[in-house]
Amino acid sequence: MKRGDKVRLIPKSRNGKASVIKHGNHAVIILINEDSVCTKTPDGNFRLISKENDKDFSVRPARANFKGNKWNYESRKPDLDNPFDEEDPLNGT
Repeated sequence: MKRGDKVRLIPKSRNGKASVIKHGNHAVIILINEDSVCTKTPDGNFRLISKENDKDFSVRPARANFKGNKWNYESRKPDLDNPFDEEDPLNGT
């Protein structure tokens, strides 16, 4: 995993499932530490996830649910030109 990768959040607990229902299960990695990763969902929710043994989530690479630079999934279908909304921390804008 590296910064900017699109990932899928797999819930493990009741709290993880509630978060996926509310914010969706797709995210972009915006920060990587030695023991955790920080992700951002299309609606702007940030989540810090432990790399090993996180109690709420597993992180998997995203598959066909991303179409180019646009988000597309079943429950919500926003077509965002930029998955980071107004600003892109990776490009410094």
